[in-house]
Amino acid sequence: VSLPAPHGMHVSGGISAGGGGQIGRLTAYRLGGMQTQTAEFPLILPGYFNQEISARRFVHAWAHAALPVRGLKGYFINLTAAVAKIKPVFGTDPGGVNHAGFSTGVSFEEARVPIRAELAYGYAPTALRGARRGAHSLALIFEYDFLATGSEAGPESMTRQRGLRWLVGR
Repeated sequence: VSLPAPHGMHVSGGISAGGGGQIGRLTAYRLGGMQTQTAEFPLILPGYFNQEISARRFVHAWAHAALPVRGLKGYFINLTAAVAKIKPVFGTDPGGVNHAGFSTGVSFEEARVPIRAELAYGYAPTALRGARRGAHSLALIFEYDFLATGSEAGPESMTRQRGLRWLVGR
């Protein structure tokens, strides 16, 4: 869900759940990381490694706010929080059933150019690292829409899945 907010702020969030019967290590639901382009429905958990957690069942929720930087058009301060409750795949140890991650960063997206870039720092207080809890991550994300013209570029063009249609000719 994405909602319009005052003064150019973007607010979005979501909740998802999944589960199945014969789920093993290869067919598990993968949670973790901050790379939103790795799956159709990315199960992000900032601070964790990308797809670090293997789950048989899960409930995942996230919220994101992008606050415009005053005086710098196209720049945003991003705040993200995500939580998950999981039932792990047999033989894996994700460090418990409850997981959380938080991130902050700065992004750039301009209506006149078809690019979006973000630098983000993530922290997961629940991530198991050896005998302790807590993990840090840093992500640099760069997107370029090769098919956009100057008039089509902007935040709405960044959500279109046109690459596959271009590849298969539809």
